[in-house]
Amino acid sequence: MEWSQDGRILASASDDVQVILWDPLLHRKIHAIQTGHQGNIFSVKFLPQSGDSVLLTGAGDCRIRVHDVNLKETTHICSCHTGRVKRLATAPDVPYMFWSAAEDGTVIIHLRILYDPIGNDNTTWQAELEKGNPK
Repeated sequence: MEWSQDGRILASASDDVQVILWDPLLHRKIHAIQTGHQGNIFSVKFLPQSGDSVLLTGAGDCRIRVHDVNLKETTHICSCHTGRVKRLATAPDVPYMFWSAAEDGTVIIHLRILYDPIGNDNTTWQAELEKGNPK
């Protein structure tokens, strides 16, 4: 689950591969987003400073999907992991970057220019972390 930046919307995601946006004050569902994932959704995040209009999901199908809440559609799909995507993370003051961690043992930093009108290629940086003691 994830709260919107303004605290008025709660996003929930689960095994049914949907994200449901809730209005907790009125105790009602706002709408459901059909994510297109083929496996359980383990993490959902609003992209900071997007006006709560961009939602990220990570799932058991090893993919990350970027969704436009207003259009109710998937805008980007990242097939960058070989294991289930277990966690997504964002930083409140960095609207163009997020992190993903998966069961393949990698943490990936994603730099995204989501709505670049000139078709800028998205850049992905990958950092692999290994277990063990530093020497």
